[in-house]
Amino acid sequence: MMAEVQQDEGHPQAARATLLRMPAGSPLMPVAAFKLALIDNESDHLDEARDKLLALVKDNPELVLPVSELGNTEASRKNWQGAFAAYDKAVNLSRAGAPLRGVKKEYWSLLFLRAVTSYELGNWPKAKADLKEALALQPDNPLLLNFLGYSMTEQHEDLAEAERLLRKAVELDPDDAAIRDSLGWVMVERGDLKEGTQLLERAVAQTPEDPEVNYHLGEVYWRMGRHREAVDHWNLALELKPEPRDEKLIRGALARAGNLPDKQASVSLSGLPAGK
Repeated sequence: MMAEVQQDEGHPQAARATLLRMPAGSPLMPVAAFKLALIDNESDHLDEARDKLLALVKDNPELVLPVSELGNTEASRKNWQGAFAAYDKAVNLSRAGAPLRGVKKEYWSLLFLRAVTSYELGNWPKAKADLKEALALQPDNPLLLNFLGYSMTEQHEDLAEAERLLRKAVELDPDDAAIRDSLGWVMVERGDLKEGTQLLERAVAQTPEDPEVNYHLGEVYWRMGRHREAVDHWNLALELKPEPRDEKLIRGALARAGNLPDKQASVSLSGLPAGK
């Protein structure tokens, strides 16, 4: 299809124009509508993508791809309830053997996406169950190992098992900074500040503009008594526009530093909104 060539060559608007010229009665109209929704997603026109996908799901309730892409769109909009509903439907359709229309959408990835939305909604037991089912299908998948191990660390649940999962993930993908950050964080939480520091410093060197990694390194520095360095990394993390959940942790860390009796840490609040 010409639109695919145009999209692959980096001309999304030309691809859009080609798809919009599709005759209304063409049997390829659902395919064209799906590709238009993908273009809308990639160009950050999320509301338009959502409308197209809702219509496709209504007209083709047996297909996995439109409903799973609807989940992706809702996740991009931070509508976690909507994303969960879409991924849940996609998982159930896939489990029932619904047609995929020639595009292989592996079942484990749908479980993973549903787990992510469950975690965002605060349903850790549901997220963990989906991650374990996905991992049973893909035992050597670094993405799954990392997400499960890091989530267990965040939940302070079986840190020894979390470490095992994350060490395996690092072995499988030794150059991934996010996985190294996760392993460093679980080591910090287990009390091994030396190894945790080494891992987190390397992760920051790889991804210096990642707010979460800078927050983690600041935390281990704080626990080691390196308070000024900790505050520097927390201030940097705040400037890097973290996700709301991480921002809350960073602000809490800076508030803690500002309340030191001996004023060891000099906290810069210049970037904080009034009232925070």
